Amino acid sequence: MEEKYDLKGITVDRFKDLIRDVWKESKESGEIKKIAEEKGLNYSEIEPLEANDVLEIKQEGVGLDPALTAIIVSFAPVLAEIAEDIWKYVLLPKIKRKEGDDVLTLKGN
Repeated sequence: MEEKYDLKGITVDRFKDLIRDVWKESKESGEIKKIAEEKGLNYSEIEPLEANDVLEIKQEGVGLDPALTAIIVSFAPVLAEIAEDIWKYVLLPKIKRKEGDDVLTLKGN
């Protein structure tokens, strides 16, 4: 599964760094463990994973607006049942709190 976004105000590399940082914060705070447990998954299988094991960020091309960069966020099949929830309910809200609500805009599918 994947979702397409317009990234605004930060580079793709900075965005990848943000994801890595909020993944680490979310593991340390127990938020990822909580989602795993809610999904009935064994957290010990998820705990050693890093953000890039679960999410792949690709630049899609240049957006119509030069201030925007089109990106694709893909969820790893290995954790398909949890990756989307981790993205939607943990990582994405933290990124928006750190960089502003308009840093990412979901593109129409």
